[in-house]
Amino acid sequence: MKIKYNGHANFEIDFNGTKILIDPWFTGNPQAQMQASEARADYVFVTHSHSDHIGDAVEIALNNDAPIVAVDELALVLEARFNVKIIPANCGGYIKFPNFEAKLVPARHSNVLMLNGERIFAGDAVGFVFRAEGKELYHAGDTSLTTEMELINPDIAILPVGSHYTMSLEDLPKAQEMLRAKTIIPMHFNTFDAITVTEQELTAAGTHLDADFRVVQVGETLDF
Repeated sequence: MKIKYNGHANFEIDFNGTKILIDPWFTGNPQAQMQASEARADYVFVTHSHSDHIGDAVEIALNNDAPIVAVDELALVLEARFNVKIIPANCGGYIKFPNFEAKLVPARHSNVLMLNGERIFAGDAVGFVFRAEGKELYHAGDTSLTTEMELINPDIAILPVGSHYTMSLEDLPKAQEMLRAKTIIPMHFNTFDAITVTEQELTAAGTHLDADFRVVQVGETLDF
């Protein structure tokens, strides 16, 4: 399992040759080091419809003939408006894909899609749990701290830490107490002013965790 960080909440995961993108925001992302036209994926996963998460999902899906995996309401809107392939789903059990399985899990966040000035309710925001090669990976999407994390227990947890719109660094010890993850990777920070954290704050947060706290640089790939 290879995990590449593309900035903000945008991750590329390689499951033994099957590649996915999660929340693929490249265009307008000040952290991004590549363009959406360069992105390659077999599947595109979207946690919710805010512009800094759905990002370039439609363009990438069309360019790669790749389905978008999202909560039912959001997926159906994207299919109707953009004629993109979809795999609509909802929170529940694992869905089988080549070389991995995935399930949707609750995230505590809003989910309204803006299209040409129109506000479209797009169902619930979600996170994803991926299972492959004997490991479980949790991408939380945008969420506050929630007791539903007690039910996930992944090997690797990718968690938002920027506060204001999501949980914060201060929430990490309680999140880890519930998740019991071996590795925690922070995301969704320092992209814009409202979610700024300092290097000192990141370092301090890691000292309070009973886990490997991996601050991943944009463009860096981790191999698990």
